[in-house]
Amino acid sequence: MSEPIITPTVIALTAGSVLVGLLGLYLVVSALLARCPPGYALLLSGGPGWRRFRVVSQGRTVRLPLLEAADVIDARPLAVDLPLPGGSARLRGTVRMPVVGDAAETAARLVYALPRPELERLVHTILTGAAHALPREQLTGGPPQAVAQKVCELGELGRFGLTGDDLRVE
Repeated sequence: MSEPIITPTVIALTAGSVLVGLLGLYLVVSALLARCPPGYALLLSGGPGWRRFRVVSQGRTVRLPLLEAADVIDARPLAVDLPLPGGSARLRGTVRMPVVGDAAETAARLVYALPRPELERLVHTILTGAAHALPREQLTGGPPQAVAQKVCELGELGRFGLTGDDLRVE
């Protein structure tokens, strides 16, 4: 009588091999997957061909570990509370960093690499300079929304890929 082909040793070796293979597959997929936490964005730099960087705003994406570096960027809105020249009014609201489109590409090149405190200081400096460039009559005489829009235009936030859509004068 011949010995059976399926023995407990063969079953154990097969099960062990399958488990090691699944563990290896899990580790490879985990290394290739870059996850983006809420309120943040992933800046993947490098990559094949023409692509220098890409921005992922939510969820996860597959990255090429040897070709792409993944940096987590704080993409939460920046709070703005800035006294305007003259002392009676303040510019309040938020400045946003877009994570899709052309503005995101501009922001990725210019401001995404900055630490959060330095980025807040940059936005404050830009808006302060723009507010001081406006004539006092425009700051005090115009409608508040128009004044806020003029400060944003003079500060050229869009040049840095930032938007100040909800800024207002109070």
